[in-house]
Amino acid sequence: MDRIFDEKAAKAFGIEGEGQVTVTIHCGSRGCGHQIATDYLKVMERSVMQRNISLPDRQLACAPVTSDDGRDYFKAMACGANFAWANRQMILHWVRDSFQEMFRQPPEELGMRLVYDVAHNIAKKEKHIVEREKREVFVHRKGATRAFPAGHDEVPAKYSAVGQPVIIPGDMGTGSYVLVGTQKAMEESFGSTCHGAGRIMSRGAATRKYNIKEIRKDLEDKGIYVRSVTKEGILEEAPGAYKDIDHVIRVVEGAGLARPVVRLSPIGVMKG
Repeated sequence: MDRIFDEKAAKAFGIEGEGQVTVTIHCGSRGCGHQIATDYLKVMERSVMQRNISLPDRQLACAPVTSDDGRDYFKAMACGANFAWANRQMILHWVRDSFQEMFRQPPEELGMRLVYDVAHNIAKKEKHIVEREKREVFVHRKGATRAFPAGHDEVPAKYSAVGQPVIIPGDMGTGSYVLVGTQKAMEESFGSTCHGAGRIMSRGAATRKYNIKEIRKDLEDKGIYVRSVTKEGILEEAPGAYKDIDHVIRVVEGAGLARPVVRLSPIGVMKG
């Protein structure tokens, strides 16, 4: 962690000073979630035809949320989200074990506690103001993350005074940010903001364009250790394949969707 913007929020999150080491884990449901989406896309396409639903784009598909199809999909999606959550919890456990083995101290004494765990490809049932009325709606965040403000009843009690932690990662060669949600996000975007810098190049294009040795050398020159099971894992995530995270955060802050709390700089990257 190389810079603090909001000391009060940082302290609430357990981030106490520049130079503190943090660990970020990015892992989802992988093939399980993809299979759920593939299977239910066919179900939704049938639902559209059977119900004669008119949609503005041929690539869209849906089913009423109160229908059997809608309820079945929501349950399947929840299973995928739980599978992803379990993946992250297991990785977190192994990270703590590794630190304990190296430093001969329990994770608790090292201050290794979870700041926040949040999904960024999920539909959630929430209450929002829609057309001047509070309504219960499904908010689908695809490539987005929640950014709830201070005092919101779904923000954990220990963060209620400052707001929900918002994690926006950049690329493995620059940095990532922890921010905090705002009231304006509730008014403008159903309490949402982006979940990352965003790609400017597909994984396939990055694999064709970049050279593994050049990426490793560039990262090593910056003092960043990188390790991956496959070379494709590094090529796909080449720093040049992503937008400038600092510019993205300026846009997010300028739009009032979240406020920066701390900036994190990478010192090591592990790719599964």
